[in-house]
Amino acid sequence: MTMKKFLKENWLKLGVMILIVIIIFSFAYYLDQKNKVRLNVNNTNKNNILERDVPEVEVQEITKTEPSAEEPVIYHTKEELCDSLPHPDPPDKEIKGYAPLFKDPPVKHLRKYLDAFLSKDGSCQSADCFNDQLSAYDDLSKIDADYLRSKFIVLSIGGALYGGVEMQIIFEDKPDQTFYVWVYDYRNGKYDLRGFSKYDERGDGTPIDMQEVQKDSVNEICSNKFGI
Repeated sequence: MTMKKFLKENWLKLGVMILIVIIIFSFAYYLDQKNKVRLNVNNTNKNNILERDVPEVEVQEITKTEPSAEEPVIYHTKEELCDSLPHPDPPDKEIKGYAPLFKDPPVKHLRKYLDAFLSKDGSCQSADCFNDQLSAYDDLSKIDADYLRSKFIVLSIGGALYGGVEMQIIFEDKPDQTFYVWVYDYRNGKYDLRGFSKYDERGDGTPIDMQEVQKDSVNEICSNKFGI
């Protein structure tokens, strides 16, 4: 069969087949173009989002603060101390044990010297001063007179390395500081006040805890039975 005869007899079938192929390719092209448009739209939206101004958010730095150590409570007057801390009356045994200090010569000398200093009757060379040294007078000049006017309480007393006695005292009316006292004993009835200073630390360098001192001595300070 010749090609001409074949085409003549099958032209209708061939036409339908060609038409179907054209339709398929046309539909495929349409889908491809549609996908490209959708992709372009998506990319455009994405770029718009990326290029959109984003408001800056202020980030505040959080600083961690370390808890501070609690400050010790120190009472500066007898009234403050007695109003703030419990102070039952000391037992009779303690009062009787302390009583000899009222007649102790070095302790009596300290009281007499302080009174002479406050009255300005002590050049530390008169009989009233019992030949006290000028250095002790200078030491007292550095101390607030409000301490010296008050009665004092002997917290501890003992022999001094270079003779006489050493004392640690606290003043009733201003119980916020302890003081070191050295009274020299000539062993002939005469005494010298050779040292008087704030007692802020012990011999081993350990600082004095005034909060603990006040707690330990509040009964004596508030009882009005120990001041000299």
